[in-house]
Amino acid sequence: MISIRIPSAQVASTSTSTTAPASRPFSELIHQPAPADSSPAPFNADLIQSQNDAYALLKIQIAMQKENQLFTMISNILKTRHETAKSIIANIR
Repeated sequence: MISIRIPSAQVASTSTSTTAPASRPFSELIHQPAPADSSPAPFNADLIQSQNDAYALLKIQIAMQKENQLFTMISNILKTRHETAKSIIANIR
């Protein structure tokens, strides 16, 4: 059997307390001024980067769709050619 020893300092800090933390009204949370160091520039840069990434992924998706259409077309042509040859051979017999 494995036993685990927890130092008494950790036991005291992990005990649950019955008092709820002080909560603030929602109106205070939404009417707080923005911190002095926050500026919209990093947010705008992230937004622009996100849009650029989305555009790049869209371009890749369109390229993959065109490639898929090309392979489907070639596959259909080869299938038709094969079936035609098979039919010709069957008619000769």
